[in-house]
Amino acid sequence: MLSSHACSSSFLAALNRENHGCPPVWLMRQAGRYLPEYRKLRSKNSLYDMFHCPEIAAKVTMQPIERFGMDAAILFADILLVLELVGIKPVYPPEGGAHMEWHVNGPQDFEKFTPKPDAVNSVYETIRLLENRNVPLIGFSGGPLTVASYAIEKGHHLHKTKEWLYRDPKSFHELLQLITDQTIIYLRSQVEAGVDALQIFDSWAGLLGFAELEEFSLPYLKQLIDAVDVPVIIFMRGSSQYAERIAQIKPAGISLDWGRPPHEVRRALGPDIALQGNLDPSLLHAPREQIAHRVRELLETMKGDPAFIFGLGHGMLPDLPVEGVSTLIETVRSP
Repeated sequence: MLSSHACSSSFLAALNRENHGCPPVWLMRQAGRYLPEYRKLRSKNSLYDMFHCPEIAAKVTMQPIERFGMDAAILFADILLVLELVGIKPVYPPEGGAHMEWHVNGPQDFEKFTPKPDAVNSVYETIRLLENRNVPLIGFSGGPLTVASYAIEKGHHLHKTKEWLYRDPKSFHELLQLITDQTIIYLRSQVEAGVDALQIFDSWAGLLGFAELEEFSLPYLKQLIDAVDVPVIIFMRGSSQYAERIAQIKPAGISLDWGRPPHEVRRALGPDIALQGNLDPSLLHAPREQIAHRVRELLETMKGDPAFIFGLGHGMLPDLPVEGVSTLIETVRSP
């Protein structure tokens, strides 16, 4: 059941392949470090505390909507929070990427998992605090393969993850299923609390070969899609190259990186799926005229497509200028 503010949304209409006006626009990581109002809050709070304080998380979620007027908000949270449901706490150092307080080295560590069903109740409370928003709210989680990689190792290289995957695929599948089961609980709870759509970030699945993608990523993503009754968008690095395979698990949409023009993906997939993307976020460092030119080029290639959502091919970078984002949004909205 869609919330009342979402019923006429161009974003949800595009996911349903029914938008016939200006393409909706939102940006991955649109709530975050490039915004001065976010940095002000962050200077007084740890990242972990911000994720777990509903009042702060709700405020951060809405900051880009208040400044730029995007067509959808995305929940301020983190893909690793789902691991708290099995008793693994994420660590967010002042510098460098997130990692876990302890890592899973093999199936012998499964017995360490401790169910903590209330660990992320703050996420659901954040969603409830956003009940009176005027745009749809996107909830999200990490894909099981990506979440597993963070549970196994620190960093984004997948060395230990791939070693386990090849050495003992049976127990690796057990880990993926365990994470999938918890993610289903997490996503269903987000829907119950009030999100209008979901995006699954299986970011590191794009580092797999085609055969491994189809065995260790897509079947688990399919379980997530089938478990909820709101539209689901799938993103991974390399999604533009893997689009035909991702489409086979029937998400509502695919969020494309910049490796392939969206109009080429549209020709390959046909009209029955939404496409989102796919501007390189680094372009927002360019002069205003260059940003506007590239945005208009992309819009022209997707002109009249009722299932196109304008966005980035990856998340916002922390040092991007606010003026670049303003230019992007203004250009999309220009007649």
